Amino acid sequence: MQDSSEKPYTEESDAGENEHTSENESSSMQIFIVRAEEKYIKSYNETFSVVVREGKYLSTKEPLTLEESGEFVAFCKENGYPQYFAVNERDEVVGWCDVVHRPEESKTERVGSIGVGLLPDYRDAGIGRILMTVAMNAAWKCGFDKIILTVREDNERAIHLYELLGFEQVEFEFDTQKTMLIGGEDVPIVKMLYVGGGECSVGATDGKYGIDIAEDETDEEYGVQRRQNRYFGCMVMAAVSVGLALGILIALFSILGK
Repeated sequence: MQDSSEKPYTEESDAGENEHTSENESSSMQIFIVRAEEKYIKSYNETFSVVVREGKYLSTKEPLTLEESGEFVAFCKENGYPQYFAVNERDEVVGWCDVVHRPEESKTERVGSIGVGLLPDYRDAGIGRILMTVAMNAAWKCGFDKIILTVREDNERAIHLYELLGFEQVEFEFDTQKTMLIGGEDVPIVKMLYVGGGECSVGATDGKYGIDIAEDETDEEYGVQRRQNRYFGCMVMAAVSVGLALGILIALFSILGK
């Protein structure tokens, strides 16, 4: 499994496909936005593989093995990274979204990179936007300070969606980052940073699907724990600072007293 800094992910909200789902069949379906779980790994792997084979959106040409998909789901869970699946009524994963830490982006801030993908029959219905919104709101609760993404430069539709969500284009630090190897070609990409601030509104779909967002206390509990840890850390630093200040004052009084 690739590490988080090289994890393949789609650059647009509407990536990827199930050819077995007809338009009439999918139009009556209920979609559930759920936290990633082990029971969905096989279906997630199949969906991810379909998107890879399209050769348009991912930085890899080879599908992940079932084991690699399982390792990535476990990696997100162990590190408290938000990862959500869009699941249909047959309990099949039709889309995914995750936010992973990119430590190379900043030494002082916790920067997350968001990845999202959907099967073709489930695109253009608002599902990708809702997936992203749920994952991003979870990321804020988990202690992320910023969220970034990359997208193909010629994908104006995806760029427009991201701008509506609150992202804006920013400069790459190095010129070598301005392209991504997709389908064996160096494709120009743009980097976008979320500047909307605070939690995002989930909004509504276009009515093609009913969307049910499962209640999940995991992110809130994790966020509370992170805030408690930060608070404790600040208290420790404050105590150390006060101790040092008192030590200096005592030393000064000692010297003056002599």
